[in-house]
Amino acid sequence: MKRYKEAETDCIIASQIDPNHVKTLHRRGIARYYLKDLRESSKDLERALALAPEEEGLKLEIENVKKEIEKVRIEQINLMVEKGKYGVKQRIPVKVEEFNEDESI
Repeated sequence: MKRYKEAETDCIIASQIDPNHVKTLHRRGIARYYLKDLRESSKDLERALALAPEEEGLKLEIENVKKEIEKVRIEQINLMVEKGKYGVKQRIPVKVEEFNEDESI
């Protein structure tokens, strides 16, 4: 059974005891990924990687989160275009590089 919200809560409690525990950051990052909290997932995984740069699995997880963020951004842009926010009623291809990291997803 996938209980990501409970896992996130457990990791939040554990991080209050040791905020630099790599396994806690990793697991909370994964839980947040599945809860679609991609920005916080990315922060947790990046922090875990900074503490344990030898962990190849973390690098793969971060790439997955970045791909999902890119997908969500493109979907949001296309939705705004479809609604006519930009005066255009058609889909346009957009590359993530055209946006900065601080934009909301």
